[in-house]
Amino acid sequence: MSNLMVTNINNIPAVPFASQLAHFRYEEVDDVVGTSLSAGWNIVPLNTEKTNLVESLVFDDVNHQLSLPVGTYFIMSFVPAHLSDQSRVGIYDVTNSQYLDAGSTLQSWDQPASSVLCPLITTLTFSVATVIELRMSCSNSGTYGNYNNHGDGLKEVFGDLMMWKVA
Repeated sequence: MSNLMVTNINNIPAVPFASQLAHFRYEEVDDVVGTSLSAGWNIVPLNTEKTNLVESLVFDDVNHQLSLPVGTYFIMSFVPAHLSDQSRVGIYDVTNSQYLDAGSTLQSWDQPASSVLCPLITTLTFSVATVIELRMSCSNSGTYGNYNNHGDGLKEVFGDLMMWKVA
């Protein structure tokens, strides 16, 4: 048996950009299935602000949009899709009506337990203030998340968007 070494965490340097983190989710109460997806691009209905430490970043939970100040952002997003065939996540620039980036296309087959977690990890730079949306593309209709609810009293998470302003 090996000994566990414990060190003083007070000497660990601060996490870079930790003060510039913004985190948003699409959450529902326990035992609620995510909203339906139609074939094509769908707005991920982000409805919960977990933290927003980016000065001047505004979250619109009604229209599911983020108003970003000028800067460079490291972005990580994960959105589950269930029975939606081919799915992918993208960042849509509402201000300029264009897609900025999208993750890999993943396959969820037409089987009862077929779900995928679609990732997007990217870095985007905005030279002017810009409004963005997180979107999910599907080749068939389906739902966000898994059909199998847990009944454990915890929130159901059907979309995660984390952004760090790095410059």
